[in-house]
Amino acid sequence: FSPQVNTCKSTLMVSLSFCVLSYVVLCCVLRIHLHAHTPSLFLSQLLTHALGGEGYLNFIGNEFGHPEWLDFPREGNGESYVHCRRQWNLVDDSLLRYKLLNAWDKEMHHLESAYKWLSSGPAYVTAKHEGDKVIAFERGGLVFVFNFHNSKSFTDYRIGVRQAGKYKVVSNTDKEEFGGHNRIDETSVHFTSNTSQWGCEHSMQAYLPCRTALIFALQHEDHEENEKEERRMDAVDRRVDEQHQQSKDTKE
Repeated sequence: FSPQVNTCKSTLMVSLSFCVLSYVVLCCVLRIHLHAHTPSLFLSQLLTHALGGEGYLNFIGNEFGHPEWLDFPREGNGESYVHCRRQWNLVDDSLLRYKLLNAWDKEMHHLESAYKWLSSGPAYVTAKHEGDKVIAFERGGLVFVFNFHNSKSFTDYRIGVRQAGKYKVVSNTDKEEFGGHNRIDETSVHFTSNTSQWGCEHSMQAYLPCRTALIFALQHEDHEENEKEERRMDAVDRRVDEQHQQSKDTKE
């Protein structure tokens, strides 16, 4: 019986190894899946919060993506208490991504408390670009820009704004604390030019990473300094247009 026993042991070891390998692959796939879809959830939450209307409702667990429904004991479920709970402990587990959802939810509410866009009237939508997967609108003195594209990031993307001046990013979904890649430098200042875009008289340029939302705020400072910088940006835009035209003429 020894050969048969050895064969069984070998088969068992192969089966166990296959199970372990399958588990590792499944974990990697789930991790990639969660990492890919978490930013899109942030964008959807912000879009609903800032563009949806005059209020935003969280319902016991929605703020951190509770994985189960809520069902109080009743005749229809046999007076069961199984789903009559909220697993708040999930947020405290550093190995799970629920803490990231909770952190972003806090960020949204802190920003709304500071800029009060829910009570500022309807938003003004400036862009809905199907090809670029970009949505932009203004509300509460802020400029919201969303890049929903799954893989395409944009360098120096031109964003139309109705008010001239200089803008800074006050928050974005790509911060490390939200599980992002820290691709946005919030210390950068974005000056407007008189180049029109999306029907707006002024525009600015910024880096828009894929699956990321940026929130810009106008910096209220010296008006003469803003006009001087805007003239400088206009001159830069003209030089770029001239170089582009010269390059085009040369090719022709």
